[in-house]
Amino acid sequence: LIVGAEYRETLPLIANIITSVGLLGFGSTLGYAVVKINTNLIKAQKKLSEQALQMQETSELAYAVNAHLDLDTVMNRVIETLKRMFSFEQVYITLIDSEGQKLVVVKSYGESLSPQEHALYEGYELSLDHDQKSIFVAPLLQNQPFYQKRVTPELVAQTGCSVDQQLYKTKPSKSILYLPLTVEEKVIGGIGFINYQTPLGIEQSELDKISHYVVQISTAIRNSLLFEELQQTRDSALIAQQAAESSEAAKSHFLANMSHEIRTPMTAIIGYSESLRDDDISIDEKRHFIETIIRNGKHLLTIINDILDLSKIEANKLEVIEVPVPMVSLIQDLKAHISLKAQEKGLSFDMSPIFPLPSYFISDPTRIKQILFNLANNAVKFTQNGSINILIRYEEESDTLYFEIKDTGIGLTPEQQKRVFEPFIQADNSMTRKYGGTGLGLYISKQLAGLLNGELYVDSQPGLGSEFVLALHPGNLSDAEWFNSHANLASEMKAAELSTAFDEIKLNGHVLIAEDNLENQALLTHILNIMGVNFTIVNNGVEALETITLIAYSR
Repeated sequence: LIVGAEYRETLPLIANIITSVGLLGFGSTLGYAVVKINTNLIKAQKKLSEQALQMQETSELAYAVNAHLDLDTVMNRVIETLKRMFSFEQVYITLIDSEGQKLVVVKSYGESLSPQEHALYEGYELSLDHDQKSIFVAPLLQNQPFYQKRVTPELVAQTGCSVDQQLYKTKPSKSILYLPLTVEEKVIGGIGFINYQTPLGIEQSELDKISHYVVQISTAIRNSLLFEELQQTRDSALIAQQAAESSEAAKSHFLANMSHEIRTPMTAIIGYSESLRDDDISIDEKRHFIETIIRNGKHLLTIINDILDLSKIEANKLEVIEVPVPMVSLIQDLKAHISLKAQEKGLSFDMSPIFPLPSYFISDPTRIKQILFNLANNAVKFTQNGSINILIRYEEESDTLYFEIKDTGIGLTPEQQKRVFEPFIQADNSMTRKYGGTGLGLYISKQLAGLLNGELYVDSQPGLGSEFVLALHPGNLSDAEWFNSHANLASEMKAAELSTAFDEIKLNGHVLIAEDNLENQALLTHILNIMGVNFTIVNNGVEALETITLIAYSR
């Protein structure tokens, strides 16, 4: 049943227009609502995508900083992750030192620097006090990031910091982003993103994102440094333990060897001394016994002196003097000391001065002779056939005096050369058994060379021989005469020999001796009587001081 309805084939125009407008309005409203809903959905989807991407990036960065403890490995992964987000060229890590006084560039990552520039920047230091206006110090003191899209010379000059100006002059940068590294609200350093080719454009939202990532990077760097310190501590402890064990083993071997080295000459001295009581031995035998006693006594004295020098070196109490050392007397002493030893073994010995040579140089004559005698004695000891040669030359360009002791002996392997200057060490134990010795001579010689502002080094080949070189700075040679030929040097040596003949040595004056050993008192009495001097012997230093006030001494 239909009530109040009426059918018409046509409607009035006005009615049609009203209906159409109504439908159009409804459709527009509906369309706008649909578009708005779609737009919001797209924005929401984009935001969700960005959040998902940021979560993925954060996850990747978290994995990068937590997967390893090695700083380089961590930073390489961090840079790989960050480069997908930002177009930076070079990354710098700076850290505040343990005293809180300096900022040090510890690492640099990227391909913008040459190897020379890497070496220049890594280890570069800034003062937190003096350079506090620097682009790289101020952000850390203020705990605020610094970003400059376009760096100009004028901008760098405005900081008033000479360090910034020097760094910019060395390698101008286009853009700088520098953020503090903080751990537990404490600034430990900074991380810098620097572009040298193209500007680095960063929006505030991106800067906030980077700042968020830097928090994780800070923790990773701190952990890496702690791990590195732990590794270094363990390595140092292991090295120290190994060194201690090696030193103890070497000292034990040294003491065992030293016991043998001391007992051997002592046995000879006591044995031959007791044999001299025999009235039936011939004059030649007595002379041989006495020479043997003297030789072993001198050897024993050398061992004792080495031990005393070692104790002084380890206590940093070995002192040297600086006086003129006459070249002629040094050459004479070397010849007299070494030529006889070489002759006894059938070795040829030669001194080879290279001219010009100064008539003197400034050093400690006793210690110079100690070094050269030890090197030359070793050359004779370890050479069975061939020759010993001592070359002396002066190099004007480096102002260096060289003493080169070369032999044709057994030589040293590269491994033995590394250890030959260590204390208590010979090339190997078999050498100690075969050749004897304490293993202290070369160590002491090396230390003495250093005290004399010189250097001692070796060049050797197994089976071919060795060359030990003592290089010294000769001091002020302005008053020195110069030997320019063999004839010139030989003339001076002959004159020196004539002027120092022992038979002509006579002393005048009064000598005061403080000696508590009766045997030594008797020996000194005998020697001083031969030398023709007056003397007084007391038992100790106190008596010596009392005697000084009673006797007038001539000089």
